[in-house]
Amino acid sequence: MHKRTYDHNGHTDLEISCPDLSDEQVANRVRMLMRGDLDHELVCQAARDRIKCLMKEKAELESQLTWRPIETIPKDGTEVLCRHVGKDGVVRVSIARWHEGQVHAPDFTYWAHDLPKFWIPLSARFAE
Repeated sequence: MHKRTYDHNGHTDLEISCPDLSDEQVANRVRMLMRGDLDHELVCQAARDRIKCLMKEKAELESQLTWRPIETIPKDGTEVLCRHVGKDGVVRVSIARWHEGQVHAPDFTYWAHDLPKFWIPLSARFAE
């Protein structure tokens, strides 16, 4: 499992406290927390860390789901998803990559007259 981190007050990639506890376990400890508990501060810190970590992970996922201008496509040959709206108005998505100065996809028939305008990273889950 990868190390989970969060950003706080200008510091980046801080490791979450209580990494051995799941998010659900931390939530349950917060739910059962009493102000007089000896570990009150630890539980509050763990909750803060998890919330900030989840916010960071959410932002990273959202950035992967945002269509980007085709001019920013990776030029190293990385496969991405490209979106093209055909003259018939149909939106098509194809796996493509930058090759020899242009966007290249096995399914070039869709792009006969107009190249795609947007791309999005191809998740490792889709590539398998």
